[in-house]
Amino acid sequence: MYKEAESLGMAVAPIIRTHIKAGEMIKYVNNSFHAMKVAFANEIGNIAKSCGVDSHDIMRYFCMDKELNISPAYLRPGTPYGGSCLTKDLSALRYESHKRGIATILLDSIEKSNANHIEYCTRLIEMQNKKNICICGLSFKEGTDDMRSSPIIKMCHILYNKGYNIKIYDKSFVNTERFGSNKSLLDGEYSFIKDMLYDSLHQALVGAEVIVIKNYSEEYTELKDLITEDTIVIDFVRMFKKDELKAKYVGISW
Repeated sequence: MYKEAESLGMAVAPIIRTHIKAGEMIKYVNNSFHAMKVAFANEIGNIAKSCGVDSHDIMRYFCMDKELNISPAYLRPGTPYGGSCLTKDLSALRYESHKRGIATILLDSIEKSNANHIEYCTRLIEMQNKKNICICGLSFKEGTDDMRSSPIIKMCHILYNKGYNIKIYDKSFVNTERFGSNKSLLDGEYSFIKDMLYDSLHQALVGAEVIVIKNYSEEYTELKDLITEDTIVIDFVRMFKKDELKAKYVGISW
């Protein structure tokens, strides 16, 4: 019947074969996401109305972005969010709504959920019962040297205060910490990580018992040949498959 419908030019949904548990769970995930969308649209609608803006126009514009808004973007479990844009704009929207006396329970929960995920990621590192940690990736996302609101820095701060030995390597960050906003952060709020920074992956790996892959980078494929069976790899971005490494592999949300 599937091939017959396809031959007639009818729209046909693909047939997916998966594990029973995944098949059972997807229905609940679908409807939970739909419920979240309804709540999100209603909270945005309340804010828009209070500002004298047509909420249907706002959501129509929102849905026009098929690259980020209505797409698979940002829907891969893994590292917590960070950076200036998401944190700043979410805070601004919440501030404006609270100033107008509008309850935004869903929007308010986003920051709490992200903070909880940062705590979860930190605990996962601690649970390995090793003190020598190598962090691969410092910025809030790959391909940038922007470390503002980077979740891995918050994790490093917690681990540092608990006496962990931390080495950090990020190719995008080598030498750039000497200039601009990065220099200001390292001279101030983030001064505790100055001595953790290394200019090469090989240097950062010396003595490492746990390797945390925070950002995706082709350079980190070298880890397959550089680590031993005693090493523990905690992967935030699904850089590897479990059977690719001879080391113990821990996925952050898988």
